[in-house]
Amino acid sequence: MCIRDRTGKVLRKFTGHSAKINSISFNYDCNVLATGSYDATLRFWDLRSNSFNSIQVVKDFKDSVSKALIVGEHIICSCMDGTMKTFDIRKFEVVTDQVGSPISYFALSKDKKCIAASCLDNKIKLQDRNNAEILSEYTDHISKSYTVGCDFSWDDSYLITGSEDGQVYAYDTLKKNAAFKLNNHSMTVSHVEFSPKRDSFVSASHDATITLSLIHI
Repeated sequence: MCIRDRTGKVLRKFTGHSAKINSISFNYDCNVLATGSYDATLRFWDLRSNSFNSIQVVKDFKDSVSKALIVGEHIICSCMDGTMKTFDIRKFEVVTDQVGSPISYFALSKDKKCIAASCLDNKIKLQDRNNAEILSEYTDHISKSYTVGCDFSWDDSYLITGSEDGQVYAYDTLKKNAAFKLNNHSMTVSHVEFSPKRDSFVSASHDATITLSLIHI
């Protein structure tokens, strides 16, 4: 793993993972980095240190760690073993929630109260972070073989997701059916993200294209 400057020059290199890295997340102060890997580990790296090695390795996973996200004093992780894990740094505790299906990606709502877990059973499961209750399931898109990203709108009223049919689906979070869909690509849409400007979102696809879509919702 490398950190580069704007010109592409390598500033730091880190070693430790034995397989591909699926996810990278900075803490708020940008001095600690968390990485989730196909080698079923979560690793932490001190960016202030001159060491190339991780400062901590978590091996509580039974399969690939598909995403890791640092949120304040918590680290939220999704795993292909069908679990969501939340690590509390202050209390040195871990909470494991069973989702049931392999989780390839997740998105945190803007109010940080819910998680949308994108699973490889054609479902996105909306989960309450407080009690792990499944609040809703969204099933119009296709996600069986590849990772498809998802993201909440700025006010959490909509959830957009990629799909293996090349379309972007937008769900009203209060309903189960897609409010609308856009045929933006010819292959799997692997990542989607709303713009901070609130008037658009971007989607990236296996067809090697990136599309910026204007929306009015």
